[in-house]
This record gives sequence, structure tokens and C-alpha cells, in this order.
Amino acid sequence: MRYDATVGPNPGEWKSSDEAERLRAVRAHHAGDQADLPDVRLHAALHVVVENQIAEGHKAVLRALERLTAEGLDRHSAIHAISSVVARQMHALLKDAAAGFDAAAYARDLDALSASERA
Repeated sequence: MRYDATVGPNPGEWKSSDEAERLRAVRAHHAGDQADLPDVRLHAALHVVVENQIAEGHKAVLRALERLTAEGLDRHSAIHAISSVVARQMHALLKDAAAGFDAAAYARDLDALSASERA
């Protein structure tokens, strides 16, 4: 499978591939950027999380992607913006696993994203 963050994968092809294949494809897409990334594996994993949610039709993620691109971000930058929310939610879970994942807070954080914050 080939991955290009600027156009996104075909959802059916994406969902039919396994996680290892998705990670390989995202890492290959970023092959030239590896020197600029502090942890290419983590970067690829966050891309995969967001692309999984897009392929699954996660409404808040789709709204954020549409809004961010309408505000002028390219798709790849919008994926990074959404990934920042994923990372914050993961950090909160690691700090307090007993609290559990807060889906409403995740959706609120995604709805609050704007391209102007990412510039």
C-alpha cells in the first residue's frame, strides 16, 4: 500500500490492510523527513490513529479535517493538528488511567482546533 498524507488513503484499502502495513506506508511517506522528526515511529503511529478514525467515519475528526482544510491548511498539516489532540488525550490517559478516555472532551478539543493556531 502507498500512503500520501496530502491526499489520504482510500478508506476501503486502508481498513483492509493491517496496522503493520499502515505504519510501513506512513513511514515510507516520511522517509525524507526522518532527520527532522524526533521519533519517526511515534509520528507514524499518530498518523495511523488519525487515518483510522477518518476511515471509520469518526464525526468529530471528519469535522476537524474539513474545517482545517477549509481554513487553509493542507491535508497533511490538518492531520498533524488532529494528531496533537490525539497526543494530548493519550497523555491525559497515561497520567490518570482510572479516569478513562473522555470522548466528549476529545470531540470538544477537535472542534476547538483552528488553522490560525497551527500557523
